[in-house]
Amino acid sequence: MAENENPVEELTPTPEEILEDLKANTIPKEEYDKLLSRYNKLFYDVANNRRTEEAEKTSKRDLAAAAIRGIQKKELHTPLEHIDALLTIDDFMLENGQRSIFLPSEGEPNEATVESANKVRALLEKVKAQSEGSNEVAIALIGNSLRDVK
Repeated sequence: MAENENPVEELTPTPEEILEDLKANTIPKEEYDKLLSRYNKLFYDVANNRRTEEAEKTSKRDLAAAAIRGIQKKELHTPLEHIDALLTIDDFMLENGQRSIFLPSEGEPNEATVESANKVRALLEKVKAQSEGSNEVAIALIGNSLRDVK
């Protein structure tokens, strides 16, 4: 035990580390108050079943920001990250009364197109559930689900 005589010292941050963490992870009080006020107004409107134009714009802005963050991610994406992002965005779209991302963006889809979109979503959900966090298993499951069309 000579190497780690006092393990508590290693876990306790120094005051300088605490201050640096606070500076990096806090916002000015004015900005916080503004965001809190906006949140309370939106929450009140949604709780009272009033979808305001601002709420619609906010949800679309949030979705667009999330999509841009995903696209601009510096490191490489893994297959499971792609699957999770696709399912998350599709859930958001469906919850907000929008068309599934697995359907064509224009025109009225026919029954076969809707069925195909549902199969794609079901496959991605199955792969996410069965892969147990392994990208290799996810790729294999998708590959096993594909068939050659001649």
